[in-house]
Amino acid sequence: EAGMDDVFTVVPNGQVKKIGEEVYEINIARYSDYVKLFKTLQEQDRFPRYIVHNLCYDLFIEDEKTLSLQLERGIYSLFHCAKALTAGKIKKPVDLFFIFPGSVDDPQPQYQAAAGFFKTLAKENPKLRFKALMCKNLSTPSIARSIEQEMIAGNTGEIKIMYADNDRY
Repeated sequence: EAGMDDVFTVVPNGQVKKIGEEVYEINIARYSDYVKLFKTLQEQDRFPRYIVHNLCYDLFIEDEKTLSLQLERGIYSLFHCAKALTAGKIKKPVDLFFIFPGSVDDPQPQYQAAAGFFKTLAKENPKLRFKALMCKNLSTPSIARSIEQEMIAGNTGEIKIMYADNDRY
């Protein structure tokens, strides 16, 4: 049964530091911050089994500043995270869930690139398992149900999954 012994919240801001009992702060634009965070958790024997990357909330807008922020919070942040996980020589499998908004009728190109990126990474490191979850509803309960369903499903080999009205596609 899937479960979570430790739940950490990582917020994008500043540099790596612990700001609460289970809350860390990092600069998502810096690879070294991910390395430091994962090293700290590994040294404490609290390395995560599951990582939920939930920094993307906005739909595509043809505005350079907005798109730049979406890319930073999406594919660029995922790149740094995945690179740090790979460099850390993880011993046990880690599932990384990338949550982003969208639907079949409203695909989000700025986030969709993650699925292709994940396919390549999965071939390079079988201990890292990735799922890109496009969610029509980004409410906390809806996302929690989607993540729980994916944890229970386990490693199905699927990388790109869509949830709409609590239904999996």
